[in-house]
Amino acid sequence: PEAVKEAKTGEKENRGSEDATDEDVTMEISPETVKEVTRILREAKKVAVLTGAGVSAESGIPTFRGADGFWSVGSKNYQPQDLATWEKFNEMPEELWRWYQYRWGVCRGASPNAGHLALVELHGLLPGGLDVITQNVDGLHLTAGSARERLFEIHGRIDEMLCDDQVVGSCLNGLDLDDPAHVEKAAACVMTTPKPAESEGHEQLPKCPKCGVRQRPKILWFDECYNEVLYRSNTALQVVQNCDVLVIIGTQLTTGLPQKIVQIAKERQARIIRMDTSSPDLADPLNEGMLHVKAKSGEALPKVVAELRGLLNGVANGEQPPQEGKPCADEVPLPPPPSVEPAGAGASEVNGGGDDASPSK
Repeated sequence: PEAVKEAKTGEKENRGSEDATDEDVTMEISPETVKEVTRILREAKKVAVLTGAGVSAESGIPTFRGADGFWSVGSKNYQPQDLATWEKFNEMPEELWRWYQYRWGVCRGASPNAGHLALVELHGLLPGGLDVITQNVDGLHLTAGSARERLFEIHGRIDEMLCDDQVVGSCLNGLDLDDPAHVEKAAACVMTTPKPAESEGHEQLPKCPKCGVRQRPKILWFDECYNEVLYRSNTALQVVQNCDVLVIIGTQLTTGLPQKIVQIAKERQARIIRMDTSSPDLADPLNEGMLHVKAKSGEALPKVVAELRGLLNGVANGEQPPQEGKPCADEVPLPPPPSVEPAGAGASEVNGGGDDASPSK
C-alpha cells in the first residue's frame, strides 16, 4: 500500500480554554487537500462513506449527559457503556427507557449540519452516488436527505422501537434475524418512539399492541449481534466490498465492525480517506495507506462539494476533464461477507446520538 499520508490542513486552532474539546477547534483545510480529496472522489466508480460520533457532535449532540458523563440511578452512577446492554435493560427496563428517552430528547433538538448536507450533495454530483454507513442512531443523515435505500444505520435508530425479541411471546422471538425473508415481518413490528414526556418521572415503558410484550429501543446493544433484518449489516459489508473509495468521517475506528470495514476496503485495494478532528496514530497498521485529513466534516466537505461542482461545470463547458485513475477491482464474483461479531466487539463510540449513534458501542 502507499505510504501513510497526512494532508496539510493549514489548521487554525482557536481554543477558548484549556478544557476545549475537538468540537471547539476551528480547522481550515488547505486548498491542496481539497483538490486531492476531490480528485479521488471524481475518479471513483463506487464510493462508500463510514460516519461516526464526530459527525453527530458537529450538530451539538453531546458526548455524555452532563459534565461527569454519568447517569444516576438512586445512589449509583452508570457510564453509558454500562447501560447499553440487553442484560441491563432486562434488569431495570423502566430506568433504561427513561435514559433512552432523555437521549431521544437531545437528538430531537438537533439538526443536520453542513457535513450531513454536503454528503447529500456529493451523492447527487458523483456519477455512482455514494452509500452511507453510519454508526449514529440520531437519524440525521436521513433528515438531511440521504437516500434511504443507500443509508445503512448499522446501530439502529433512537426514534424507533419494537417489541423485545428476547422475551418469549414477542412478535420476533425465535425469528432468524439474518434471514432476509423475515424483513417484512420485522418491519411491521417497528414503531415510532413516542415523544419524551415532560418529566422523566412520567415516562412509561410501552408495550407492543400486538403481543403485549415490552417495547425496547431499536438500537444494537453491546451484548447483541449485528443482523441483516434490522440493521442491514451484511448488505453494508457487501457495499464496502464493491467500493473503490472509502471515506471515513468522525470515528476513531476502535471497535470491531468499523475496523472490519477498513480491512475489507484495503483487501479490495480501495482508496481510503479519513477525516477527523484528532490526529491519527500513524504507528497503527490500520492507518496505513490512508489520506488523513484533520478537519471537521462540516467545514471540509462543503469545500470539496464546491470544488467538484466547479470541475463538473468546467467539463460541461468544454474544458478537458482530469485524467481518470485506475479502475476498481472486479466486482464479480464477490467473496462471501465476513462473519459479523457481537456488537460488543463492533459497536461505536460514546456519544449522545447513538451507541449506537453513539453513545456506546
